[in-house]
Amino acid sequence: MRQFQIASVSAAAFVLLAFVPGSRAQQVPEPQQIAQHCVAKVTARATHRVHRNHATAAQCTMMIGELLEQGRLEAAVHVAQHCVHHVVSTSHYTQMRNKMQCAHCIRILLELDAPGLAEVVGNACGEAAMAVGNSRQHAVQAILDALPRGEAAIVLSPCLADIDGDRAVGVTDFLDLVAAWGTDPEGPPDLDFDGVVTIHDMVVMVQAWGACPE
Repeated sequence: MRQFQIASVSAAAFVLLAFVPGSRAQQVPEPQQIAQHCVAKVTARATHRVHRNHATAAQCTMMIGELLEQGRLEAAVHVAQHCVHHVVSTSHYTQMRNKMQCAHCIRILLELDAPGLAEVVGNACGEAAMAVGNSRQHAVQAILDALPRGEAAIVLSPCLADIDGDRAVGVTDFLDLVAAWGTDPEGPPDLDFDGVVTIHDMVVMVQAWGACPE
C-alpha cells in the first residue's frame, strides 16, 4: 500500500522562509516566525495522520484476514466497518484542525502585510490536505479489499460523534467522551477540533444524538 509524504511544498516553504532577503538566523521578523510555526504544525499533524492511516490499514487487514481464516465473516465485516469509521473520522478531524489553523495564520499574515508568506502557508496547507485525503482513500480501500468480494458494501457513517461506529450517537459514545475528558485524543470525541475534550464537545454530541442520517 502506498504511503503519502508531504515534501515538495513544505520543503520549499522552509527554504523560502529561511532565505527571505534581509532575514538573519537570530533576528527573524515576526511574520516569518508565524509562518514557520504554521507550516511546521500543519505539516507535522498531516504527516502523523498519514502514518497512522497506513498503520491502521495494515493492522486492520491483518485482523480481517485472521478472522476470515477462522470462518468468522460477520466479525470480519464488523472489524472492517469499525476500522473504516476510525480512518474516516480521524482524517476528518485532522483536516478540520489544519483548516482552522491555516485560516487563522493566513489572516494574521495578511493583516501584517505579508502576502508572500501567506501564500507559502496556503500552499503548505493545500499539500497537507491532499496528503491526508489520499492516505484516507487508500487506507479505506485497503481495508475493504481485505474482505471477500460482495462483502465490502460498508456504509460509512457521516456522524463524527458516532465514536464507536455503530451508526448512532448514544450512551456508548457519551461514555467514550467522558473517558477522554480533559485530554487531546487527536480525533473524536474532540468534536469541535480545539485540541481538548470539554463541555463544548458534549454539546456537539447531544445535538447529534440518535441515529446517523442516511
